[in-house]
Amino acid sequence: MKTILYPFLSFAYLITSAQEAEDIRGPKGLVEIPEPPNYLLWTGIAILVALIAVLLWKWIAKKSEKPGISAANRAISQINEAESLISEPDTEPFVIKVTEAIRVYIEKSFNVAAPRQTTEEFLREIHARPEGGIYEFQEELGDFLRSCDAVKFGKADLELEARKNLLANARTFVESTRNRSKRDD
Repeated sequence: MKTILYPFLSFAYLITSAQEAEDIRGPKGLVEIPEPPNYLLWTGIAILVALIAVLLWKWIAKKSEKPGISAANRAISQINEAESLISEPDTEPFVIKVTEAIRVYIEKSFNVAAPRQTTEEFLREIHARPEGGIYEFQEELGDFLRSCDAVKFGKADLELEARKNLLANARTFVESTRNRSKRDD
């Protein structure tokens, strides 16, 4: 270590050997920053893949429908399947199955989006379309769907006799409207 003295300043510095001087590294080379991804391209690809997936799903769903079976026969078949749940202690699965059969039948046969509407919305639509084929059944259908809603949403319970009546009403509705449908396969 060598000290240099100035009249107003005093400091020391190190004199290093050649080996110590090599230990100090110089600046590194430039690091290349990669281009940011093309978000527009990847978004377009994602939308295209989603569109293809939706179209494929709809195509498969359409293929899975049993050809040659009318909406009325499909509804009766589903109502018959629901009959196996009639004596279960929990009423809700039975009611859901019967309601779904009726709502899908109405959608397929009368072009009313019944499965995607509340009971009140559905009844208003029927009331607004008197030419729809099920207009004169709106009161009975309203009572049927409201009693089902009481079980599904109000957690009410139905006695065995009431369940049998519900099943019979569902069958009667399908049989009564089967010749009036707009799109019965």
